[in-house]
Amino acid sequence: MKANLKLAYKLVAKANRKLHQNNKRPYDRRAKVRNFKENNLVYLYNPAKKPGLTWKFHKPWAGPFKVIKKISDLNYKIVDQNNKQQVVRVDHMKRA
Repeated sequence: MKANLKLAYKLVAKANRKLHQNNKRPYDRRAKVRNFKENNLVYLYNPAKKPGLTWKFHKPWAGPFKVIKKISDLNYKIVDQNNKQQVVRVDHMKRA
């Protein structure tokens, strides 16, 4: 039974890797490369709306925010007008 479980685990791991590669190709075709420099102004995507408000007047892009530091290719530290800092993914940002 132990041997069967090990074999099943290996087969599932192999199938997961194959599925990951199949999903990665179309994502990479659509993905945009975004690079921001320090002191750039950006908008931050926040799809959450406050309870009791309608979607009709909801604005998902907030900002502008100022880029302070590039932490990695995917993460940036930004600051708002009240000097509140936060780290956000590049997927949630666009140029102002």
